[in-house]
Amino acid sequence: MVMDLRHKARVLAFQKIYSIDVNCKAKDNIFDIFSFEENGIDLDGDLKLFYSVLVNGTYDNLESIDKLISGIN
Repeated sequence: MVMDLRHKARVLAFQKIYSIDVNCKAKDNIFDIFSFEENGIDLDGDLKLFYSVLVNGTYDNLESIDKLISGIN
């Protein structure tokens, strides 16, 4: 069950990162309605931390991630 919830947290983190990028928005509230209520998920403390690390870590390192991706041809 935990693995299933971690998978869902990863999917939601990916969706949130995509949403931030496409909408050119700041990551002001990563625990918003889009992420959880619409998907019927109630993440506990550990899973919220996991989700937060994924979103914040990606967002905070976008420049270096973009450089890595752009170097792949």
